[in-house]
Amino acid sequence: MEVLVKLMIVSALSVQVLQADSDICTTTCSQGTKCKDDGCLPCPPNSYQNKTRHRETFCKPWTMVTDYGWVIKRNGSAIEDIQWRCGDQYKMVEYTPGSYECRDIITSTTTATTTTAAAPNISVSTVGSTPTTATTVNDKTSPSGDDLTYVYVIIIPILLILAIAAVLYVVLKRKLCFSHVRRRELTKLEQNNGNNELNKGLLALVNGRDELDTGYIAPELRQLFDKVINIIGIRDCQEFLDGLNDARLLTSPGTVKNLKGFYMGQLSLWVTLNPELNHAHRVRASLDSIGYKLPPEPEVLQDTAADITGQREEDITSQGAENITRLREEDIARQRKEDIARQRKEDIARLMKSLEKAERLNRAFERLLLCLVEDLGTADGNSILASFGLTKDMEFREAEGKDFKNNVCAALLHWSYSYPCTKSDAGNQWFPLDELKSTLGRYKRNDILKEMNDSANVDYNDSTLRDLIRNYFNPGEDETVL
Repeated sequence: MEVLVKLMIVSALSVQVLQADSDICTTTCSQGTKCKDDGCLPCPPNSYQNKTRHRETFCKPWTMVTDYGWVIKRNGSAIEDIQWRCGDQYKMVEYTPGSYECRDIITSTTTATTTTAAAPNISVSTVGSTPTTATTVNDKTSPSGDDLTYVYVIIIPILLILAIAAVLYVVLKRKLCFSHVRRRELTKLEQNNGNNELNKGLLALVNGRDELDTGYIAPELRQLFDKVINIIGIRDCQEFLDGLNDARLLTSPGTVKNLKGFYMGQLSLWVTLNPELNHAHRVRASLDSIGYKLPPEPEVLQDTAADITGQREEDITSQGAENITRLREEDIARQRKEDIARQRKEDIARLMKSLEKAERLNRAFERLLLCLVEDLGTADGNSILASFGLTKDMEFREAEGKDFKNNVCAALLHWSYSYPCTKSDAGNQWFPLDELKSTLGRYKRNDILKEMNDSANVDYNDSTLRDLIRNYFNPGEDETVL
């Protein structure tokens, strides 16, 4: 019985020896592989084998470190472990033999204090004959460079959003303050120009359009405005502008030095802003409102294009139904436009004739006044002005600093424009000349009256005036009289 038990034990030991012999690899493997039975297999992911010739049946796992401050120096491979180092903001410190940690680099001077910190845990695992070190640091450390990158990624979009919001605010503010900007730019333009031109881009801004139909006014309108300003003078230009009833025009030249250029610019702007108006009609109405009465015209001016286009339609209708069907709508529209342009040109030409007629009459009267003021003297001159109700006008002119003679002439000349010639059974009459002679008689200045009626007197000879008055209502006959 005892012998049988011994045989059974020997058999069991033999089986164990055979099993142990079966785990031993008989093949020599290279780096990056492990031995399996009679062959070599590649190391699994995240493991390595750095032995050149071996019969190891395992591969070592990469060393993994999760503590703050550690960064990968070199990635692992099938033949090499991961290599770790401290980040740029940290330094490696050996706190126990063979155990390391990454600590902050101190860049500023601080007061020495006693600090108690938990000892970092270092775990070392050994597999086979190669040690693998895994370091665990319990201390709290500052954010790494990667964390600062995340901060920059957040801040930069915020700054961009703020910049876009600022741009939108400026754009909206400009639109809300559009009227103020337009006035300021117009004033600046007129100060710099000193001539009759307006900036086309500025006019487009005023009209709210990208482009204008015309960047300039017609030459005949420019000549008309120049004639008006020469007749009424700079002093009455602002009243004349106010009479046009356009609130978009500037109410004062401000500090502009070239006043004529400023008012020509305002009139050009008025034409561009109101292309639908009959400008000659409005100019005559404004002159009439400030006391400049012009000779009547042979035809009534049209205020708008409505009457002209209506007349054109009547003419076409009268031609018969067959002609209406033959004319296309665009031909009718084109003809209307041509009729309007031609009518407005004729209106401007007639108004220019009236202005020239009134100017010749009053310039001849001015030559007579220059001689008259020399003989009147200050006392009688002021008395005549008072009788005509021109005392206040004279005070304004004296405030401008001119001499007495020029002020009296200017006041009487301005007054004379308020009275056009009239027809009567006895012939044409002109109130300013008749009233002046009557007033001289009331003030017992028969000496001047005698010289005025003396045809041989070169200074007081008013034959030019008489000729102009006589031919006042005869178109063309007075144009050569100077």
